[in-house]
Amino acid sequence: MLSGFFSRVNGQYATRLTANRISDYIFDEISQQNGADLTAAMYIIGREHFLGRNPSFYTSLSVKDLQALYMEVCKDIRERHMRERPRVNQQRINEIPLYCSTTNHTDYVGSPFRPTRQTVANLVTELKTSLNNAMKCDSSILKLMRLHNNMSRYTAFLIAFCTGFRAIRDPFLSAAEIDWDSGFAVLSDKDNEDGYNSRLIWIPPVCLSQLKLFREHQQNALYRFSILIPGLFSMLDRPRRDAPGRYMFFTNFDRYRNEYVAKPLGPALLGKRMTPIYALPFNSSRHYLRSNLLDRKCPIEVINAFMGHFERGEEPCGVFSGLSPLTCRDVLKGKLVPLLEADGWECIAGLGVQL
Repeated sequence: MLSGFFSRVNGQYATRLTANRISDYIFDEISQQNGADLTAAMYIIGREHFLGRNPSFYTSLSVKDLQALYMEVCKDIRERHMRERPRVNQQRINEIPLYCSTTNHTDYVGSPFRPTRQTVANLVTELKTSLNNAMKCDSSILKLMRLHNNMSRYTAFLIAFCTGFRAIRDPFLSAAEIDWDSGFAVLSDKDNEDGYNSRLIWIPPVCLSQLKLFREHQQNALYRFSILIPGLFSMLDRPRRDAPGRYMFFTNFDRYRNEYVAKPLGPALLGKRMTPIYALPFNSSRHYLRSNLLDRKCPIEVINAFMGHFERGEEPCGVFSGLSPLTCRDVLKGKLVPLLEADGWECIAGLGVQL
């Protein structure tokens, strides 16, 4: 039926249309629309693309928005046709009806791990409330543990939603080389020994300030814990790797050992502790950031550089790359920073010199 339709159209209007040519054209046009990329074209057309395969795992888009993208491409095709001058023995199609769906879609397609804006706002509120309540407790070792745990948890989640950092084992950007003046950092979060997949990221001001406050908190916490809990460092699961006790997290009281167990704080432990409030994997922040930056029509080159989604020949920080880190920073200031402010993230101090 489709072949017969194209035969009649090609014969009447002197065109050379085929199903594959139309599919290729629409796919490319969708991927180049403002606020879209290869993932949007893959979701609409149902085709696979090598460069969009990995980003599609982190992207969730509204069905309504996808419908609007498809309609814009179809309208553009019609407008281009109406602007063309017919050739000899060629007729212009006088009317091309376009039908818009009147159904109010609220569903999304793509990643199932994208949290809603309200879910993230609830998470931020819960993290801030827990930290503030811990600060109001009476002075005791239990207060120190509770305050340290909540400060570590809040900082880890803030970093995740500010940087899209792949927290494979360590959620605190300790693997990054940070320039504290400019806010840029060289990050190697999911990489080999050759460092090929390392990338340059820009850390938003609220995250940079929180990292400084957490560094101060950590120093004061370790000083107190080393005095109040003798043999603290021997309590670590992997003392050689975790010494001198960085990023510890105190779990439940061990009645057999008659002490609180200190474990290195990783993504799995963080996610498990927040399940009643935030029943999503810790790295769902990457799904949230990519999808929301795409919704805010952030340039796809900046999104991929920020997320670390690039293949060979697309390296954003390579010698021959045309993408300036300063451009990425300026774009993220206008797209990412307002999102963080709207979600309620702010820098909060932990343990000071006095408690």
